Amino acid sequence: MKYLLVEVMERDISAPIFFDTHEEAHSEMCQRVADVLGVDKAEIVESYLSGEDYNDQTCVIENAAWTERFGNNFDWKIFAQNDAGEFII
Repeated sequence: MKYLLVEVMERDISAPIFFDTHEEAHSEMCQRVADVLGVDKAEIVESYLSGEDYNDQTCVIENAAWTERFGNNFDWKIFAQNDAGEFII
């Protein structure tokens, strides 16, 4: 199984990145949320592990995350790809 991370800022869709594990994809997603907000990744991970939104405009869940900064909406989604090459949504 492979995992694909997709990032969208407003209508700008970044090139997807493949990972070997869900943990790697999720870690990168948390890092990107932290980078957008200008905070330490550990703060984002802590909010995820506690099951709480980071703030009223930022949420990280198992396969997705979203936030808003400077009027721009940021979204991330992790897709799983099975050995047959099919994406599992």
